[in-house]
Amino acid sequence: MIQRFEDFVGTISNIHKNIQKIKKSRMKEFGLSGNHVMSLFYLAQNPEGLTASQLCRLISVDKAATSRTLSELVEKGYVYYPDAEGSKKYRAPVMLTEKGVAVTEQIDKIICGVVEEIGSDLSEEERENMYHALNVISGNLDRMGKRL
Repeated sequence: MIQRFEDFVGTISNIHKNIQKIKKSRMKEFGLSGNHVMSLFYLAQNPEGLTASQLCRLISVDKAATSRTLSELVEKGYVYYPDAEGSKKYRAPVMLTEKGVAVTEQIDKIICGVVEEIGSDLSEEERENMYHALNVISGNLDRMGKRL
């Protein structure tokens, strides 16, 4: 059982470390970080916009980090708050600008290429089983974390 724990934690940690390394390397040309990428990704999936609070939950970072990320994306011209005034930005939806849509399309191509490459040795059945198992484990860990 100890070996299974060590293998699981080591593998998940290694996957996470490599994902972060790939994000950093591949997004350098855009001047973006991993949090920027994930924010843009989720905003592209939700063209009606998302609030900062919704983004916090989706990208699993705290409010301060999300606020910094969104401020930087506004500064770069990738996102905007269509209905916000001053301090009410946290509750207002944020949306992609045309420039944000364009950069997100480029990022999506990179993401698709990376996902294709890293999963190229898996059959479709293996991929489905892997995602199913990871989702079950994630759900179990979420429930356990809520009890703590």
